[in-house]
Amino acid sequence: MQVQARGWQRAPPCLFFPYGFKGPGMTQTVAVRPGKGSTRMSGQRRALWRGICVASLLAAQSAWPPLLWSAPLAVVKTQDLLFGKFVGGSGYSGSVTVDPQGGRSSSGGAQLLTSSCTAAGFTITGAAGSAYALSLPTAFTMSAGADQMVVTALTASIPVTGVLPAGGSLTFTVGGTLTVNGTQRNSSYRGNLDVSVK
Repeated sequence: MQVQARGWQRAPPCLFFPYGFKGPGMTQTVAVRPGKGSTRMSGQRRALWRGICVASLLAAQSAWPPLLWSAPLAVVKTQDLLFGKFVGGSGYSGSVTVDPQGGRSSSGGAQLLTSSCTAAGFTITGAAGSAYALSLPTAFTMSAGADQMVVTALTASIPVTGVLPAGGSLTFTVGGTLTVNGTQRNSSYRGNLDVSVK
């Protein structure tokens, strides 16, 4: 099962330099008033400007949230969603559910056969403390040629919104419910589960 992952990146903030600040590669300009013949600042005035500039710069730095410099969020697949083998078709319509913990159950006439099953696995990465919002589809289709089955009730093992822990990595799993029709053909079905984070 193929999984599409998308991420995003916050834009860095703009830095405001108060008048008179001089940093690497910058020049300082002093306006000349009409009737004044000198552009030279007195030592006292230069010291005052330096104090204002340093205080303004420190205030601006302390006001910036640290997340403005955070790395982009990304989500990658670590494991496919597998419903395993089961009996469907005429007289065996129903559903097969794989929960986020990897447990499997059936309802209706669908009968489970001994086989492997797994919940889909993902990892979100980014800066520690970054807020995330997880998006899951309401449904997707699994196909075998012209035959199809629909997966609904997709559920994640983590809240859909939250904050990345220390280390900037968060793993989670996704389960869902597969609807088995009474006319389902015996075959191997495949589909795409698209998960995104921002």
